[in-house]
Amino acid sequence: MTPKDVNITITEPWELVSEIDSAKVTGEIRLQGQGSIIIGLQSPLKLRGSEYNWLLATPRHAGESLDLPHGKVFCNFSSMTDAEEKEGIPAAPSRFAGELNMLGDLEW
Repeated sequence: MTPKDVNITITEPWELVSEIDSAKVTGEIRLQGQGSIIIGLQSPLKLRGSEYNWLLATPRHAGESLDLPHGKVFCNFSSMTDAEEKEGIPAAPSRFAGELNMLGDLEW
């Protein structure tokens, strides 16, 4: 898959939005499968002394899809470690929970 740029607008948790001084985050789709995608962030999210470089995005509502040439979908986002990213999409992506979990719009 050719990497595709994405924009993320974080809506929750508000603590993260306040900490990073913006609700907007940019990245690149690195892997897509099982209704989810892994996003490599252009700049890491920094919160409470930790840095997050990878996010797993899964549609929040049934019937929505990330498998379109372009669009905007409200998603659950979970941080992934470098090791988790190398393993790829989890077997049950909707049940995956990273150290940092958030909600927001994914637009590509």
